[in-house]
Parts: sequence; C-alpha cells; structure tokens
Amino acid sequence: MVKNITVGISDELSKRMDELKDVNWSAVTRECIEQYIKQRTARDLDQIIEKVKQKRGEEFKKGYEFIIKNINLLGLSELTEIAYPDEEKHPERLYEFFRRNPASRMLGQKLLSYEEGEKGMYIFFIVSDDFQKGLKEAAEEILEKSR
Repeated sequence: MVKNITVGISDELSKRMDELKDVNWSAVTRECIEQYIKQRTARDLDQIIEKVKQKRGEEFKKGYEFIIKNINLLGLSELTEIAYPDEEKHPERLYEFFRRNPASRMLGQKLLSYEEGEKGMYIFFIVSDDFQKGLKEAAEEILEKSR
C-alpha cells in the first residue's frame, strides 16, 4: 500500500527542481523522510543509552558504598577475596562467599530480597555485574590504601 503526501515548496525551489529533469523527486523525498526517521530514532536511542549508562553508574556506586558502609563486618581475607577473585565472580559465587562465615553471612543478608509467592516465601540474591565491580573496586582501594 502506498500513501501519498502533499509537500509545499517555493517557486524558486520548484524552478531549481525543474532544471534537474532526470531526478525522481518522490524517491528523494522518501529517502529524506526515512533518513529523518533514522536520525530521530537514533536521538531517542541515545537518550535510552544515556539512561542505561546512568543506571549502570548507580549500580556501581551502590556496590562501592556497600563495602564502605559495611567495612567493619569484613576481615582482611574477605576484602582480598572480593578485590582479587580467582576468576570473575558470578552472583552464585558471590552468594557462596557471603554465606561462608558469620561476619560475611550478616553482610550477605543485606543483599537478599524476599517475595511472597504461591508456594511460600521466595528469597532472591540478585546483584548486577556493575554492583560487583563496585564491590571489587572499593575493596581494592581499601587494601591499597591500608598498606
């Protein structure tokens, strides 16, 4: 299906267009409209990307501040494990880390969320990669400055 539109142009522009007899002005107009839509969508996409970056920054900050606020519950070995993990920590490994001993278990409890479901209470331990990076960087800085 094709939709026709009417475009108003000045007499001057009309004369200049008439000089270019071989040009399909409908195709040029169609291409210009498509390009405009792409640019407009890209700008909207840029705004969305900026919001995602801001959220990532917020998650990183939460992880960083989590370590700072709870430093009294962490020993040197826990800080070292957070700062310099053997491999990239996944949420499951981080959960296991926090469950391991009483001090870090108390800390891990702060990262759990509880939700009532059909079959009872569900417990979630969900931390983003950026939150984990914030944890790691805070632990690294504390260790570095304490030497």
